[in-house]
Amino acid sequence: MKTRFNLAFSFGSSLEHHDATGEHVTASLLRSAILRKLAATADTELVENCGAPFDTYEVTPVADEMRDALTRLVASCEEALDGRWDRTDDGFEAMRDDAELALSKLDEVQP
Repeated sequence: MKTRFNLAFSFGSSLEHHDATGEHVTASLLRSAILRKLAATADTELVENCGAPFDTYEVTPVADEMRDALTRLVASCEEALDGRWDRTDDGFEAMRDDAELALSKLDEVQP
C-alpha cells in the first residue's frame, strides 16, 4: 500500500459587510461567500489561491491500525489459552483496549 499524507490548505475568500471588525459576520454569510468564490474560481486559480500546504502528516491506514490491535488481541488470547498469561487486571485491560481500538477504527470505515 502506498504511503498517504494529509495536507492542510488555506482557501482565501472575502465578503462585503457593514461591520468593519467582522464581529457580526455569521457562518451563513461566510459559507455563501466561500461557495460563490469557489464556484467562480477556475481550477488554475484555485490552485494558486490555496498555495502550498501549511501542514502535512503521514496517515496511518485504518486497516493497519485494526490489524495491529487485533494481532495483539489474538496474541493475548493465545497466551491465556496455553497458560503463559499472568491473568492480572492489566492483561484484561490491555485486551479490552485493543478490542476497543479495533472497533473504533471499524467505525471510521463503516458508513
